[in-house]
Amino acid sequence: MTQPPEAVEARPAEQIGLSVIRSKVQPPPVRDSTLERPRLLDWLTSHADDRVKVIAAEAGYGKTTLLADFARRSDVRCLWFRMETSDRDWVSFVNYLIAAVREIEPAFGNATAGILAQIAALNPSVEIVVGSLITELEAIAEAPTLLILDDFHLVEDGKDVYTILARLFEWAPKSFTFLISSRRTPELRLARLAAAGDVAQLTTDDLRFSREETTRLFADAYGHPLEPDLLSEIDARTEGWGASLQLVYSSIRTRPESEVRAFIHSLSGAEGSLYDYLAEEVLSGLTAQLQRMLVHASLLDRIVPGLVVAILSVHGDPPSGDDVMALLDEADDLGLMGRSAAGSTSRRFHPLLREFLIRQVLTSTPPELLREMHLRVARVAEPTDWLISCHHYIEAGAPSEAMRVLNDSATAALGKGAWGPVGELLIRMDDLEPPLAVQVIRARGMIASGNPEGALGLLKSARMPQATPTERALIYLVRATASNNLGNGDVLQQNLD
Repeated sequence: MTQPPEAVEARPAEQIGLSVIRSKVQPPPVRDSTLERPRLLDWLTSHADDRVKVIAAEAGYGKTTLLADFARRSDVRCLWFRMETSDRDWVSFVNYLIAAVREIEPAFGNATAGILAQIAALNPSVEIVVGSLITELEAIAEAPTLLILDDFHLVEDGKDVYTILARLFEWAPKSFTFLISSRRTPELRLARLAAAGDVAQLTTDDLRFSREETTRLFADAYGHPLEPDLLSEIDARTEGWGASLQLVYSSIRTRPESEVRAFIHSLSGAEGSLYDYLAEEVLSGLTAQLQRMLVHASLLDRIVPGLVVAILSVHGDPPSGDDVMALLDEADDLGLMGRSAAGSTSRRFHPLLREFLIRQVLTSTPPELLREMHLRVARVAEPTDWLISCHHYIEAGAPSEAMRVLNDSATAALGKGAWGPVGELLIRMDDLEPPLAVQVIRARGMIASGNPEGALGLLKSARMPQATPTERALIYLVRATASNNLGNGDVLQQNLD
């Protein structure tokens, strides 16, 4: 059996400054109205020593809420990583694994972080980086630790992610266990662990609210007890779907008792998606100002007050940042969204609610006004987040502006190993010829995917006399990296010189 590679010496973390969104590595806060679900919490506790736990359930069944509740109650040290599509890139994935550990051990991962900080120059393999990470995990292995990987379905087609997890499952300290939460059962190679009884799984059926849990949800968590026949109606129509139960409560919380019974009985006759029916009911009961804010904010992946103000500014006399914060708090109190993490100013809609709201904004807003909203977000985001800015420029039908931002951010994107997200952006701009710096990022992505010959071919026609000093440096660097991968020492030395 091969041994994990040794750690590589690198600069201390203080000199690196990993770029992370902290809310991705912090558990979301648990609402006071969250129902404690002992049968599921007990299951998690009883399987605490299993190497791998999988929770595979459709959207809206309370996976994240359950895990956040477990993390705050458990004696086990819990690390949190809430994934996005950009984490399919292995550099981003490892970057956030380090950040997750640093939430409990701030000095963790100096060597591995140092390698990532020099990723463009060192061109280490995935195995080298993960070997370094595993070696550093040994230093904090004294306490049982659970790594929670939430929203795993967003990275499930990332080949390198599976490679990294396979090595962690095999070589991480025995005190580390893993929990993967996803909308689908991930295609991980768990046969050996399963044969050893070291794998456990919960499914959609396990997460459905039982009749008893639904009763306690309305009586204890919501403070709105319902009569048995109404609970039977709700249970039959929602089939224990947590997201719909939340919207049922949001729909009846302000209704007089005389209307509650009629509304619940109406659920049996609702056509189409029950969730859409309930969401429409909730939306219609809000003030016009809150409705407008929610519908328009759905254009954002992560709801930040400044970007919401940018969207609403198309209507003239937009609300202030403080006004938006107050509206977001109101929506939060209604259970329509939540903070990304404790202390975070950014919010998120439940994915199903966001889908519903996006349909609302697309059907109620003229195309030219939608374009202007995306443009304003792109301009506001441009100085601080090139990825958000590029996305909204593309949505606004201004791909040339997105390419300009991408070109200006090429050095930062290359240094962060963000060739995966850049590749996704370029697919959406396939009718534009990328400028030289962007071609370099594309070439670096080809090296990462095992195609150094293609990278050299892509950069072969680069017009060096017209290139800026920065562009020339990036080209030589990527050529050197590709040559090193191919074992071509002469070409490597020429580019290094």
